[in-house]
Amino acid sequence: MVSTIILAPQSGANIQAGSEINVAVRTANMDLGFFEDPNARYYASPQTLNSQGVIEGHQHVTVQDLGNGQNPPDPRSDALVFFKGLDQEDANGILTVTIPADATQGMAGSSVRICTMTGTRGHQPVLMPVARRGAQDDCIRVNMT
Repeated sequence: MVSTIILAPQSGANIQAGSEINVAVRTANMDLGFFEDPNARYYASPQTLNSQGVIEGHQHVTVQDLGNGQNPPDPRSDALVFFKGLDQEDANGILTVTIPADATQGMAGSSVRICTMTGTRGHQPVLMPVARRGAQDDCIRVNMT
């Protein structure tokens, strides 16, 4: 089953607003690098498995400004400050992306939620074989100073 952990930055880290943020993600049991054209095949292809029975797909990193509190009343899912697809692991199996400095400009005093979003080659959320399991995605919160 797919399982993801955000390795960097550390949850709870204090990060200077207006600076780049390097995100590193490790994902187990996922064959990454499969990504259909979202303009032509969004949700059109079924979830596929490789010859070892592992889901073929990709991940995204999303960043949301939660304002000046850790628990906003309505963390709007459409209010993203950054969204990027990831599909190429390095030699150690780590996915990385750099959130550009302009994405966090003017956010001093804000809490920011950084999450992974795992999808199939057709962009659907991955279908897992059992309900009782760990989550396939991870989220952390960092503080912009």
